[in-house]
Amino acid sequence: RRAAELWGREPKLGDTDERFCGSFRMIRPDGSVLAHAECPMAKVLTGKIPEVRNAEVRIGRPDGSQIQVVVNIRPLKNQRGDITGAISCFYDITERKRTEDANARFAAIVQSSDDAIISKDLNGVIMSWNEGATRLFGYSPAEAIGQSIVMLMPPERVDEEPGILNRIRRGERIDHYETVRRRKDGTLVEISLCVSPMTDAYGKIVGASKIARDITDRKRAERALLEADRQKNEFLATLAHELRNPLAPIRNSLNVLSLTLGDNPAAAQVQQMMDRQVKHMVRLVDDLLEISRITTGKIDLRREPVEIASVIRSAVETSSPMIDAAHHQLAIALSPEPLTVDGDLVRLAQVVTNLLNNAAKYTEPGGQIWLNVSRRAGQVLISIRDTGIGISSELLPHVMEMFTQADRNMRRPQDGLGIGLALVKRLVELHGGSVEAKSDGEGCGSEFTIRLPLSQKQLPVQPQSPKTDRIQKLNSRQRILIVDDNRDSALSLGMLLRILGSDVETAQDGRSALRAFETFRPSVVLLDIGMPDMNGFEVARHMRDLSPSQDVTLVALTGWGQEEDRRRTREAGFDHHLVKPVNLDELQMLLADGPR
Repeated sequence: RRAAELWGREPKLGDTDERFCGSFRMIRPDGSVLAHAECPMAKVLTGKIPEVRNAEVRIGRPDGSQIQVVVNIRPLKNQRGDITGAISCFYDITERKRTEDANARFAAIVQSSDDAIISKDLNGVIMSWNEGATRLFGYSPAEAIGQSIVMLMPPERVDEEPGILNRIRRGERIDHYETVRRRKDGTLVEISLCVSPMTDAYGKIVGASKIARDITDRKRAERALLEADRQKNEFLATLAHELRNPLAPIRNSLNVLSLTLGDNPAAAQVQQMMDRQVKHMVRLVDDLLEISRITTGKIDLRREPVEIASVIRSAVETSSPMIDAAHHQLAIALSPEPLTVDGDLVRLAQVVTNLLNNAAKYTEPGGQIWLNVSRRAGQVLISIRDTGIGISSELLPHVMEMFTQADRNMRRPQDGLGIGLALVKRLVELHGGSVEAKSDGEGCGSEFTIRLPLSQKQLPVQPQSPKTDRIQKLNSRQRILIVDDNRDSALSLGMLLRILGSDVETAQDGRSALRAFETFRPSVVLLDIGMPDMNGFEVARHMRDLSPSQDVTLVALTGWGQEEDRRRTREAGFDHHLVKPVNLDELQMLLADGPR
């Protein structure tokens, strides 16, 4: 009965073809079917072979499946020694053979793997070692097997092994653990390590299997990218500094002109035109550094409940000169209900300003711009649509990426860096929102929609600013020392502050600044940082030593404007940090406030 179960059929005992073989068919190793007369039983019964011992045979069954069995056959003989029959004993080894085949395939994979594959017991003794391990670490299997895995660890990493083994004993798996190991020749290699518990037939943890991959090239590339990124940020900061320095005397001189022109419409028009271009240049430099700060995670949002209407007012006020200059019509539709978001008013206004400026820049003179604010499904929607040059279908998916601009072949001057929309996208995402761009193609205008989550927080009560007191302070006469190695910058700012009613002295280096500090006794020092011989930090420390009562306001006036630069000036004892070219209103407010 058991034989019939294995064969998958009942043999036909009276059939001549089946007198030697009860199975459906036997199969050779090459897959061909063995004739019944050639089966092991037939050979024993006909005396071709004396017996069969532990022969492995494949049997095909009627349903198409196959099994493997081990066969033992012995002949039965009469008293004369004639063969009268045979006894066959066989048992199923199909599952065992499958396991053996799987193990063989796995062993082949292990041996051919580029990764180092090693097994060890719970004491950290190496039990197996593939060719990948030999290539990675330099030891042959004979040299490695039986040794402690610690031989691969540099001295400062040896304490990692107890922790790894403890986790394995708890049945934990360790994935992609990056560390350093030592080769046979003493050189170090950076690896990514995966370690898994190994169990016996009863499920007991008996060791660990580990896969180590060489990540030296990848880590080297990562370090190169980080260094390149650091150099890029350093270059941008230096570029901004070098661009801001010549802008400072230009802006100072324009402020002087605005205060001294009198009734000369043509000169006033030229002054205003130059002032707009300086502001545009400053905005380009600021955008360049802003995107760098965002990508490196060095930007902090000053979150508070913000009414969207105030964001729109600020943005429209900033963008109006560009919109008016191109004779565009701006239509604004605000929500009838107050809409509040949890955000940074300055950054959100910057976002809307960038989109309005883009609409003005990429729309032919006399165009139309629509700004709509609405509420939908717990979100604030800000939509800016224009009748401009539109966006091609090829460009549309990439329009928010860095350094992407509308087609330069559309006979339009390009006066941006291609980072404005990337900046918009990053700032909106930092607020938990999203930006979507739409356009039906070139010449069909475009629409940008900002979505921001609504906030239920109450708007803060804004304190009334004591404007009368501030104006009184601004009109008071102050003694101001300007220190800058850029002579034009120092002289132009000094000229401006004298017109505003202050007593001013200037110095072009640190030593002359210290002499002037002792003789002039200023109440405010506007001090450049990057000067030769003695930099602004050293000068500030000496001035603090000369004025221990802290009755002087030290203001860093510099082209360096990164957060790290501001931190350094605070630590050096400065009261304020202004970035060139300084905004006159900001400077006047600072002078009125005095020390921090």
